[in-house]
Amino acid sequence: MTDPGKTMIFQFKNKIYFGYPSTGHTYPSNFLVFNLDSMRPSYYDWGLDITAFCQDDTNDRILAADSSGYFWMLEDHNSSDDEGVAISWETQTKAFGSQTRPSYPTAVKYDADSSAATGAKGEVFCDEVLAQTHVLSDTRNVRRRLIDEGNALRFSLRISGAGPVSIYAAEILA
Repeated sequence: MTDPGKTMIFQFKNKIYFGYPSTGHTYPSNFLVFNLDSMRPSYYDWGLDITAFCQDDTNDRILAADSSGYFWMLEDHNSSDDEGVAISWETQTKAFGSQTRPSYPTAVKYDADSSAATGAKGEVFCDEVLAQTHVLSDTRNVRRRLIDEGNALRFSLRISGAGPVSIYAAEILA
């Protein structure tokens, strides 16, 4: 970020939105959203260059203007999808491991409730290469899922899908 004057901050309900422009953009296109109840950050990308926010108290939602002059409804707490389509999402851990010697993970555990989702999966990455994919379709059924391959220095997990999911924990067992 080269120009801090192009950033914006906005508070709505229990969240604080911090917007900043990505490379090649004049206005904020990336948003870090901090939930004050759970004390957890999230990353939002609406695919827009947002020039202004406003809060619609009557309808309990956030409206934003983009760089083309159009208004968009960004957050509506009464909606759980995007015009009938489940909202896609993705989260990934930092790559962890030993910097001095390779190791071999044997299994992974996902503690996630994806029963209301239209689809969810967990992926294991070894040295940033996809090693294995697991379908998550259980209600917090925490069981070991064996990993077939993957001798590497660093490991990470990605969980993605569409629709509402609650992620409680994920771990790689070595």
